Amino acid sequence: MFPKEVTDFKKVELKLAIKSSIPNLKPLLSIVFTLWKVTGELGNLSFSESQDNKIVIKKEIKDEIKNYFQNELEKTSLDENEFSEILDENNLVKSQIEALQVSLGLIWRVSNVVFEDEKLNFSSERQGGIRHKKILKFTKVMDQLDLLISIKEEEFKKVLFYWLTDKESDFEDIFQEKLIKAFTHFSEEAIFRLQIDKETDIKFMLNGIYQQITDHNSRIDIATGIEPKGSLRILQNILKDNLNYFLQKDSKQTHLKSAVNVASLNEYSERINNYLPLTNVKLEIIEPQDQNEPLPAEKIDKPYNRIIYGAPGTGKSFLLNQDRKDFQENFKRVTFYPNYTYSQFIGTYKPIPIYKEHLESHRFTKDIIKSEDINRLNEINEEYKDFYPIVNETSITYEYVPGPFLKILVEAIKDPTKNYLLIIEEINRAQVSTVFGDIFQLLDRDENGKSEYALTISNDMKNYLRREELELDEIYLPGNFYIWATMNSADQGVFPLDTAFKRRWDFQYLHLNDGERLIEKEVEIGYLSKKNWNNFRKALNDFLSNVGVREDKLIGPFFINPNILDNPIKFQEQLKNKLFMYLYDDVNKFTTTKLFVQDVVKFSDLLDIYNNNEPIFDSLFDDKLKLIEEEKEKNEGNESIEE
Repeated sequence: MFPKEVTDFKKVELKLAIKSSIPNLKPLLSIVFTLWKVTGELGNLSFSESQDNKIVIKKEIKDEIKNYFQNELEKTSLDENEFSEILDENNLVKSQIEALQVSLGLIWRVSNVVFEDEKLNFSSERQGGIRHKKILKFTKVMDQLDLLISIKEEEFKKVLFYWLTDKESDFEDIFQEKLIKAFTHFSEEAIFRLQIDKETDIKFMLNGIYQQITDHNSRIDIATGIEPKGSLRILQNILKDNLNYFLQKDSKQTHLKSAVNVASLNEYSERINNYLPLTNVKLEIIEPQDQNEPLPAEKIDKPYNRIIYGAPGTGKSFLLNQDRKDFQENFKRVTFYPNYTYSQFIGTYKPIPIYKEHLESHRFTKDIIKSEDINRLNEINEEYKDFYPIVNETSITYEYVPGPFLKILVEAIKDPTKNYLLIIEEINRAQVSTVFGDIFQLLDRDENGKSEYALTISNDMKNYLRREELELDEIYLPGNFYIWATMNSADQGVFPLDTAFKRRWDFQYLHLNDGERLIEKEVEIGYLSKKNWNNFRKALNDFLSNVGVREDKLIGPFFINPNILDNPIKFQEQLKNKLFMYLYDDVNKFTTTKLFVQDVVKFSDLLDIYNNNEPIFDSLFDDKLKLIEEEKEKNEGNESIEE
């Protein structure tokens, strides 16, 4: 029998355009090696099981990991439950499969990652936070790593335990340095892509950085204003986590570690150059156009930044409600008011309550254990209440709590296949320059709706974004994110929008009579008896204009909800307690001419006169109403003749 003939391997997609990333890489590398070691150094390993749309490490494997680190665990305060939680919070089970494929497969080459269900598409974890059961397909790199670790396994285990749990371990630094150097060697064949601008990019290996440093002894840019993608996002975390033996990262640049000699790096770089031709690998980059990459959301034919304004009752909110149907359920609504702040709109650290499950537990949760849950537990095991009495012991922790702006912005960035909308009601009732703060710079958009300028973010916001599986140093508005607002300049105590803010918005004016056909109904109006409500409204507006009231104080067709016009009792309540109060409190003070009859000194006088079926307005109003009714009859007569 002869050897099996070599065959061409399938070309590898480098996933240079995916947006998912992985923070905290040391726990990931630690658990992957540990899984391989404790399960018998297998080729393929099914390591996870499903739990509430997520996955966790299988219990029997957890037990093996616990046994492997028994000595290290005994030196800490971690109990079994806490150690189990650490394993289930590892990015091996929390992160999207594509990010795992890039880091474990394309950068370090320790393992490929696939779904147990072969029918699943690799893009199926991009939305909704759902995680599917996976298989680790280990490579020979695990054997190379084991050659190093097996020399002093007990010492290296201390490092692996520290990486896995972030709990202090009494290892010597030399063993951690050797692990970092090993993972650096494994990553030398990885390809990274740095976009300089929309037309220009650089594809490089780590040796490309080494050579620039040794040739020019300078800092190397590894970030631009364009959002990093694919392996470049992982590389930035590698440098941040000190997982490259030679390099460290400062802001958007990388440079040589102070302890590394330039001459030794130069010799190492030369050895890489000698090695790569011997790999018999042709460097052929498959551009990121694969079927797994979803199409971006279809652009909506309306402005990205939009303010609808007009007089009270012109239907501003109604129009937004109709237009927001293009977004289905992907929208949030917020109402501004005079004391509304940046912290409420964008986000800030806030105290939040947490609850201790039971007296023997070291774990706190954000949710109170409800009585029905306690009863259910007692039904399962009557002894539960004796061993674990539920106390819901309250404590306080601090957490970055996002506001409505940041919440929906994160959704839009994570899911470019759908459009997202933020609705701001009464935008000018707050100090918008204060509420938006530095975020207002993002409102400058290019033709595709993306912010022309990105904004450097605070560590607090950066950490929150990490929790949402977004690894960003800068924030921006994507092209699938819309902000629409209403503005009513007739409100008292409004704050004017400054010119710089206004120029970043598209304004849409709603005319006083837009939608008037919906209110052509007969209603009872005191001394006038039955009148067409729209005729009354238009006559009132003509009367108010005649006595010097500005247009933004006039009455729109939806000032009183059209549905109420068919309910006589509710209509009378709205007429007196909404319209008349508005006219008396808000409009009356903006004219030198008296709106009401002489006997109206206070609001109660106005209501008494109306209830007695006596005129409440100056006689000029009756003249205006008569004119409008005659004109309407004339127009209706002309229309019937034409028919």
